[in-house]
Amino acid sequence: MLVLGLSSLSFLLVLKPAFHVPIRGSLLLFYTVAALYVFAMTSMGIAIAVVARNLAQAMMIMLLILQPMVFLSGAWNPPEAMSRWMRGLSFVSPMRYFIDFGYGVILKGNGVALVAWDIAGILILGCLLFSFSLWWFRRSVAR
Repeated sequence: MLVLGLSSLSFLLVLKPAFHVPIRGSLLLFYTVAALYVFAMTSMGIAIAVVARNLAQAMMIMLLILQPMVFLSGAWNPPEAMSRWMRGLSFVSPMRYFIDFGYGVILKGNGVALVAWDIAGILILGCLLFSFSLWWFRRSVAR
């Protein structure tokens, strides 16, 4: 929910008034997919929580996963500038799909047809992570 709230604040208080950035795309589409992104990242957090044995271990796993995810997402440098294997590795990150989606919808005004692969990537990764979390939790409870 923090993603949705910060997105709203940045649109209303920073992008339009301060930098005069036109919002070309559908905000309804953006917020709908942002909710899917929140689901995917929450599923990742749940997966980390069910695998870890304590809070310290969960924090270390989170650092091990999230730091490379930010570097490979395209937020700081474009994926086109990465080596081929790093670019391929970035496709297992929901953040990569969300950043591409956000640029496409907000700045370029792309519709659903042009960002369908990004939406599918977020949804597939979110469902896979949630399914893994559910499986691991059921397996650990059954012991």
